[in-house]
Amino acid sequence: MGVVCRDARPLILLESSEKKAAFLRALVRDLGWRDARVEVRHVATSSNLDDLRCRVFTSRGVAISHLLREGLPFLEAGGWCVLFGLREELEKDLDRSPACLSLQEEVPLPHRETTILILQKSPEASQTA
Repeated sequence: MGVVCRDARPLILLESSEKKAAFLRALVRDLGWRDARVEVRHVATSSNLDDLRCRVFTSRGVAISHLLREGLPFLEAGGWCVLFGLREELEKDLDRSPACLSLQEEVPLPHRETTILILQKSPEASQTA
């Protein structure tokens, strides 16, 4: 995301596996991304991300139901969340999420069942949502 969106910088990549994180660090170094870093961190609740406030959040291949239900409190008011997955599964999570998160756009992926959902946190949302 930080590659194409200036608002997504600094780019912080979280990985729970030290081995995978080492690969990502080498990639960041080889690409010369000065405004990117990799952290080894397991995320069980949004409180694990309290120190990483962000304007743009994305996740791939990770269940984030609990983060959506908590309203993505680490996401700044007016911030964006980009999700990849099956619309039916994501809709269930969105139905249980606070009103501060609203679906702005759905981008179907050609020849796939999955979709990209773009959510925005309301500009009026408090930082503790």
